[in-house]
Amino acid sequence: MEKYDQIIASIMIGYDGHYGVLNYLAVDPKFRIEGIGIRLVKLA
Repeated sequence: MEKYDQIIASIMIGYDGHYGVLNYLAVDPKFRIEGIGIRLVKLA
């Protein structure tokens, strides 16, 4: 994974004991073509 000196993506997830929930996902438009959002969701 490449290293950047700025925040380019963010994900907020939760788990209530039964269900996992993706509450929020944002990726800087300049970096959306790189598949960062997909990688974050897979990691979550």
